Amino acid sequence: MSWTTNAIRKTLTGKQCETFEDCLRRMRDGSGNIDLGIADRVAQLEDDLARAVLLIHTLAEACIRKGVLTRDEIAEAARKVDLLDGTADGRLDPSAVRPKEQGEEA
Repeated sequence: MSWTTNAIRKTLTGKQCETFEDCLRRMRDGSGNIDLGIADRVAQLEDDLARAVLLIHTLAEACIRKGVLTRDEIAEAARKVDLLDGTADGRLDPSAVRPKEQGEEA
């Protein structure tokens, strides 16, 4: 178990502590299930997104409390990262940071 998983487990309890690997396994197992309706899949995605937001917010707050970063430094970093996909829109196209396959143009 990684140190991040241990740190998160000390902060979160129950289903909230699902590891990233467990989440991926659950999503892969569910993707082949023909009984899983679109509404259930959307609900799973919303649940996964809510947990991701909680984790990101927790990490940012921990960095601020420990004096690693200030809110202004986080905001400035977010502005710079937002531009990685070429558009300042408060979103980041995943393809802008996805590792390129060998032979694929950058």
